[in-house]
Amino acid sequence: MKKIMTNNVDLYFSNDDIFEVIKEVEEYILKDCHTTDGIEDLKSNYLYLAIYEITSLFTSKCIEINNCITYNGARIICRTLYEQLLFITYIQEDNSQSNQRAKRYIKVNEYRRLKIVQDRIDDVGFSEEEKKQLIENIELIYYEAIRSFKESKLEIKIISSNDKWYMEKNNTKKLSNIYELSKYLGMEGEYERIYRAYSNDTHSLGSSKNEILKTLKQNFRIKSGKFEETENFFIEEIELSGFTNFIISEFIKEVSKFIKKPELWKKHEKSLQIHSDEKWRYDNT
Repeated sequence: MKKIMTNNVDLYFSNDDIFEVIKEVEEYILKDCHTTDGIEDLKSNYLYLAIYEITSLFTSKCIEINNCITYNGARIICRTLYEQLLFITYIQEDNSQSNQRAKRYIKVNEYRRLKIVQDRIDDVGFSEEEKKQLIENIELIYYEAIRSFKESKLEIKIISSNDKWYMEKNNTKKLSNIYELSKYLGMEGEYERIYRAYSNDTHSLGSSKNEILKTLKQNFRIKSGKFEETENFFIEEIELSGFTNFIISEFIKEVSKFIKKPELWKKHEKSLQIHSDEKWRYDNT
């Protein structure tokens, strides 16, 4: 398999590998949709719908990171990939809760999207009738979102602006943010090394003068086309590549579990390890 060399991330996985993942998910969830009953069943199968949306977003972000021309942009995308890995892992982590968690993912996010439209309703140019219909839809989805927490490990009466679809009680603590979710899934180390480490790129917290000059030098090096495979790798490049390959590989494992097809991941396992070993043993002398 030919590995790809992008402007900033040395990925083992090609675009074709990523397209195969979404194709496998599509074929799996549509396998019974050749009848009217099958289509109706799919409409109420929140697990299938949630996994498909998460995988679709993950696929698009993988394509974006392949075409990203700055380190800052690639790190932001890497954080989004990490979030989607957490989401698919969390949904599948407890079989008894999977469909309920997927329903919360669909309903709470649907409510959030409609609220954004409502907040900008005067800029959209809706008629009074359309505004009335939107408000009615929001109210309906709001209560559906609240009910989606029923029989979960945390029942709620209202949804506040900071509430997350994945929140639930873990012992006595509520999963209320990405850190808590990472810790719950045993990925606290990955959170620290990937998500938290790349937070400056997302939240624009500001950098020191030396960090700004370093980023400028790296980005100029990319845009000027001076990125050759024989060139010495910076530690940032190795880390970004390693983190991205790790996230994609773990995501494929989760998809393999969902579609009950372990060979989807197994065919990459050995060659990815070889690729990673060669990358980390790179001799820059």
